[in-house]
Amino acid sequence: MTSLIMVILSIVLMAAMLMISVNYLPAWRTVSASSETVTLNALHTLKGAFAAAWVADNPTSYQTNTYTDPPVINNADGGLAANFSAYAFLPGAPAGYAWLYGHTAGGFSWFCMYPIRGSGGASQGVYNGMRAALRDFGANANEVFMTAGKSRVCGSTTNSGAPSRFPANYVITLFVHCTPKPSPTYSQNGAVLCDH
Repeated sequence: MTSLIMVILSIVLMAAMLMISVNYLPAWRTVSASSETVTLNALHTLKGAFAAAWVADNPTSYQTNTYTDPPVINNADGGLAANFSAYAFLPGAPAGYAWLYGHTAGGFSWFCMYPIRGSGGASQGVYNGMRAALRDFGANANEVFMTAGKSRVCGSTTNSGAPSRFPANYVITLFVHCTPKPSPTYSQNGAVLCDH
């Protein structure tokens, strides 16, 4: 009888400990963490790929002080694969999103992560992950923007506030830019500064 009481008390205590130790997190928390990682890695990858492509396309730009960015190609990704796949793996994107390469009317180059047709936009988890990635990226004020809308707002230089409901359509635009910086240290190749 004493053994039976001890077993019952042990079960009750074990159940109480399990109830206390359960962590009730919102369902979107896991999606947010993976979205943040994918977005942050993509931003760094694209910035590096652009610099590598730019240097390869402009081997003597430091001598002439002229340069050209990789061209936009009239296809679904704007030339992302054609221009940059030789320099880096093409970046991933959160579920329902894809990357695009383009130029503004003023000639500034950008990469844009946008919601693909039929995806419905960013869930709360994807949105929070994208916001966290931008914060972790530590970009300059004029380098990266998060704007409400679909692919037609890619290249926008405005930031939008938080949505009132989810899913919500948001794009991330990363502006990239390289310039030749002549230097005696780089007498044959020239130094290159790539930022936004």
